Amino acid sequence: MKLVTAASLLAVAVLACEDCSGPRSEGAQVRNVRRMQPEAQHATQKPPNPLQWGQLNFLHTTDTHGWLEGHLKERNYGADWGDFAAFTRRMKHKADHLDVDLLLIDTGTGDLHDGAGLSDATEPNGRLSNVIFENIDYDLLTIGTAATCLSFAPMLTITGNHELSTSAVAYETAANFTKVYGDRYLTSNVQILNKTSKKYEDIGSKYRYFTTDHGLRIMSFGILYDYVAKNAPWFNVTPAAKLMKEDWFVEAVNEKSNRPIDLFVVIGHNPVDGKDSTLKLIFDAIRRLRPTIPIQFFAGHSHRRNFTVYDLNSTAIESGAYCETVGWLSLSGIRTSNFTGALTPHGVPNPTQPAVKVTSTTKTAAAKTASSTNVAPSGLLYSRRYLDWNRLTFAFHANGSQDYPFDDYIGSTISNKITETRASLNLTKVYGCAPQTWCIRCVPFNSEKNIYSLVKTALKDVVTNPARADHPRLIFTNIGGIRFDLVQGPFT
Repeated sequence: MKLVTAASLLAVAVLACEDCSGPRSEGAQVRNVRRMQPEAQHATQKPPNPLQWGQLNFLHTTDTHGWLEGHLKERNYGADWGDFAAFTRRMKHKADHLDVDLLLIDTGTGDLHDGAGLSDATEPNGRLSNVIFENIDYDLLTIGTAATCLSFAPMLTITGNHELSTSAVAYETAANFTKVYGDRYLTSNVQILNKTSKKYEDIGSKYRYFTTDHGLRIMSFGILYDYVAKNAPWFNVTPAAKLMKEDWFVEAVNEKSNRPIDLFVVIGHNPVDGKDSTLKLIFDAIRRLRPTIPIQFFAGHSHRRNFTVYDLNSTAIESGAYCETVGWLSLSGIRTSNFTGALTPHGVPNPTQPAVKVTSTTKTAAAKTASSTNVAPSGLLYSRRYLDWNRLTFAFHANGSQDYPFDDYIGSTISNKITETRASLNLTKVYGCAPQTWCIRCVPFNSEKNIYSLVKTALKDVVTNPARADHPRLIFTNIGGIRFDLVQGPFT
């Protein structure tokens, strides 16, 4: 079976560049900064302000899609997974010093591949990159569509056992990846078919009830949007409208005596808003049973930086994609006698913004949210930021240092492993160079700088049969065929 990939087509289009910055050989560029990948560029502008730390704080990733090496030609996104690992460890230490809680969340754990060579050059996808990903000690994770069935394989002609390969990914996830994180891996509405019993079983945990280091009692769920795939009998997704009525869900939400709840945390490969989102349904279901308990949502899937307010006690954040963004959210004012940490940590800025629900008739930040909901005025204060994925940003927020002591042994080991894996998969060979940047969304469709204009040129030259050159052609593809911009510079 021969597959024509989008990458191979674009390689033809950029191979003959006459002038392009970057190496002209297959060797790697010289490393001029500490860590990251050898070809990566270093950011030059640090963040303008420090983060606001609250009683409870979160770092959020989603939809990494194999970009663990970082974006080698984009300064603002040049950190790799080793840099991120060092960042999360330093931030955990900082939280301990401030006497507050910090939780690490990922809402795109199923979407760990289908986007970059580090994950997609193996069979099954993610065989080598998942092991690298697993070095982050996440507190909560949830499944995405790529781990079940939906595979945006960058193919322009798709033939053969595509369903078989994606089911292999699903079973590999259930058999191996979930074991790394145990009850932290949440799949409240996703089941996989047991090949022996022919019955559907939970891939991960339906929910997790836990207490933070400083005493906050949290009930958490992981909910995939209502994804329906044809010809994929190996998994099942329970629609949110059905899930919210199931006995186990109602009992978990309404738990009061044996397991008091200070906060609900709902994570999902599930957009903040839009036609695919089911988070509002889940919010309504929880709020009917628990009208005053705070609910914090962490979203994914749409690859956007996004945020919404459901009521004074509930917000949702979505934190981009492709290792370009780390989401930051902090809360203060969670009412509980069980919390033993600092309500307003000293020496750092603290959250100051209440949740304000903006509607179509609201023109200012003085929205009268309390009058439009059943929730009493809240004492919760929030802050949120979207952090660019680079070492300078990570080091600035972790400890104000650009290099030492930001690096640590674990992070350096991960970075070296990424370098070795890229080389073993032949991902560092330079095939040519792009004389300009072609992007997916930064310019209108059909613009000369839009990548689909380049794709049409490449298809015209490559997908052809000389014997039928005078016949009209129809070429079918999907949005998954092109996963990212083609950035000016070396094409590997």
